[in-house]
Amino acid sequence: MNKSNNILSKVKNRGSLLVLTLFILTAIIAVFIDSQSLASATDLNNIYKAPFENSDYPLGTDDLGRSVFYGLINGAKITLFIAIITSVLSLVIGLLFAFVAAYYGNDKLKLNRLSIIGLGIITFVCLFYFIYSSHKLLFFSAWLLSILGTFFINRRSSKIKTGIKIPIDTLILKILEILKTLPGIFIVLLFLSLFDNRSIWNVIFLITFVRTPVIIRLGRSEILKIKSQEYILAAEGMGIGTSRLFLNHIIPNIISPLRTFLVYGIASTVLIESVLSFLGLGLPIETVSWGSMLSSSRQFFSAWWLAILPGLAIFILIYSLRHFFTSRAEDQEYFYI
Repeated sequence: MNKSNNILSKVKNRGSLLVLTLFILTAIIAVFIDSQSLASATDLNNIYKAPFENSDYPLGTDDLGRSVFYGLINGAKITLFIAIITSVLSLVIGLLFAFVAAYYGNDKLKLNRLSIIGLGIITFVCLFYFIYSSHKLLFFSAWLLSILGTFFINRRSSKIKTGIKIPIDTLILKILEILKTLPGIFIVLLFLSLFDNRSIWNVIFLITFVRTPVIIRLGRSEILKIKSQEYILAAEGMGIGTSRLFLNHIIPNIISPLRTFLVYGIASTVLIESVLSFLGLGLPIETVSWGSMLSSSRQFFSAWWLAILPGLAIFILIYSLRHFFTSRAEDQEYFYI
């Protein structure tokens, strides 16, 4: 019995690996063939063609005569691009804030009055232009960089005798608690209402904003576990700078659980992007994705291929991600979807 289970598990693992490899290769090929142009090309003389009904459209067409085959290829490219960018951004931003909260705590960070006033002015200006400007992502990024830059410029602030102590750990935790109490759909609708135009970068910003708080909480808890370890104390005693301590000693020891969450977070990104596209939110109307293809199936229920093919692609990808990496994960508590 155990032997048959092992064989079945190996078959599933290899099948999942094959699916993930094909998914990545398809996304890479889509970049070189300009899949967006091919997927958005219309042919009103061949609308709602079923699979294999027309040799030019092996997987059928939608309500505008667009090829489902190229739509699936372009959807793979869009999904992979959003998943990679959001994963990297949420990991970097989340780890930086987690390190600031866990390492500095409530008594190690001191800022002079000039820095506090400067941060207040920058926050007000960035918030104003974030609400009223069309370049919202630019000002949000500038605000983040100004905050993180201030923290790391004052990385030796524990040695400064004058200055105001900033309870940064408590502040970050309170903000995370507030965000946790807000329904996800409320956050989605709030930010989407602020954007004037649809853009893939708006979707990336939204998914990153939703995922980053979880990484901050997880990263903070992991850093708190190791900050009192002897090798961390020895590194501090040797006078190693905060940046080197963070990159060379803390990151390598917390990356394993974060890597597990990062991989599973890709699955949640696929779902979020598909839901937003299905609802007609986020991505531009002309962008063909798996979610938009599912949405078009509502107009003509007899076109089963518009629902089954992209739906099957989403299901197979998420199942393969979950199964392949779950079998290799050492700790299942980092699974968040």
